Amino acid sequence: MGYAIWTCTGCGKQIPANQLKKVRVKKGATFSSRKSVTPLTFMGAFFGSKKAKGAIESWAFTTSSRKGKAAGTKEIKLCSSCYAEHSSGGFLFNLLLLPLWLIVKIFTFLPSLFRGASIAGKGLGKFLPSVFRGASIAGKGLGKALSFIYIKPFVFVGKIFFSIIKTLSPYVIKLAKIVGLGALVGAKKGINHAVTLRKTAKTKQVVEKMDSAEILQEAFESPEFLEIAEFMFSMEVAGSDENITSKEKELINDKLNISEANKFISSKILEDQKLYDAYKTLIKDHLKKDELLARSLVTNLFFVAEVDGKVSYEELEAINKISSDIGLTKDIFEEIKNTEHKRIVDNGNRFVAEDIENKIKNLLS
Repeated sequence: MGYAIWTCTGCGKQIPANQLKKVRVKKGATFSSRKSVTPLTFMGAFFGSKKAKGAIESWAFTTSSRKGKAAGTKEIKLCSSCYAEHSSGGFLFNLLLLPLWLIVKIFTFLPSLFRGASIAGKGLGKFLPSVFRGASIAGKGLGKALSFIYIKPFVFVGKIFFSIIKTLSPYVIKLAKIVGLGALVGAKKGINHAVTLRKTAKTKQVVEKMDSAEILQEAFESPEFLEIAEFMFSMEVAGSDENITSKEKELINDKLNISEANKFISSKILEDQKLYDAYKTLIKDHLKKDELLARSLVTNLFFVAEVDGKVSYEELEAINKISSDIGLTKDIFEEIKNTEHKRIVDNGNRFVAEDIENKIKNLLS
């Protein structure tokens, strides 16, 4: 069932109700019941105006002077853009426009002042010579002239300025959010990195105090058990030609999903051949009933060997040894090797299947 179509109170867009946010805003009003008088009221009474006299009597002898305020809230519905402006940019937007608003208020008050002078001139014109009528006409004319020459253009420019800022404010708010979010993400990454370093340092301290059996148990019981295995096998293949390239390091460190703590445990196992052989035995026992996973581990090693543009003879021998150590037969290894040989050659990389360099040296010696 679809949602009803509602109208955004801010911009007037008509969109489904589930895309609008309800917001409560303040509303209020003030009132006063007592009449006020001005010097012109007293002047009118002096010249015999009954209305002026009545106003003075009401002002002087009425004891009630009720004043008050009415306040409350009302619910409006806003689209995402108007809601962002209301919640994040409203205060900043109003603060930015406050000086211009004050200037506009001052100059828009001038026509009212001249209109008041005109009305006063008319009232006095009934009792005084025609000079006051002339003053009334002059007041009206001057007010209109000032309004046309100065105030109206100023208000027009102010409205254009308001319109431009209102149009741009959602984008400014979005930009501020993006910048703020970027800063938060950067700070979060920094904090996470610091926490990771601290955990790794603690792990190193703990591992340094472990004996061989405890290190092996820690690696085998880790949730990253297979990732640790893949990391160590990749390091063995990459280092088999005694030259671990930057591309190989990048692939092993960045692409293999393993924590820094477990990388340290892996390096401790690799330093001790006896420990490493024991770990391979554990892997072999673990994969006895999962040939598909064992094939996947060996296949991934060809990608590590290939990343520098060729699979060397030494890397091929290392992969062959690991394949045997984790329980794959020679036939299965040859099947994987032939498949990867075709893929690697088709990619334009070299695949060295025998020790050509030593053969050439022996033939030339």
